[in-house]
Amino acid sequence: MTTTNSTPIGIIEATALSELPALTGTERQIEWAAKIRQGCFFRAGRLKARHGDGYVAVFGTTAAAWWIEHRERTIETLVKRADALPRAQRLVAAAALPALTGTERQVAWATEIRSERLADLVADDIAWEEDGTEVLAAAAHITAAAWWIERRERCTADALAAAARAAKIAA
Repeated sequence: MTTTNSTPIGIIEATALSELPALTGTERQIEWAAKIRQGCFFRAGRLKARHGDGYVAVFGTTAAAWWIEHRERTIETLVKRADALPRAQRLVAAAALPALTGTERQVAWATEIRSERLADLVADDIAWEEDGTEVLAAAAHITAAAWWIERRERCTADALAAAARAAKIAA
């Protein structure tokens, strides 16, 4: 998530959309994302008290592409997921994942991508009251750095599970 230097208090106290940080991206992305964020903002009032950190993380996000990518999710899901992200990052960091294979540069880049994408997927699981173990178990079967690099923008739980099944069959 891309955030600005806006203080969390400023975001929580925002009573008007114009008080939120400016979106970034192309003109077309910003226009589209502004409509999405506006709809979320007006539905999110009751979430401030229960999910302050998640609320700040979501409405502090300034990347128009992020809003567009998550447009199908409810604001409640986005806020719960943002609350779950720190826990998910800890789970991924503690997971005993195998080393990746590839060139030195591929492995370095793919290790970072794998950590970020797995944290996102595990946070989704936690938001839906699951524990993320299936995601981590599937990831343990994918050791090719190139696989992670090629899917850095679109690694879904389904793609991860399919690749893990294929890796098991090939083994």
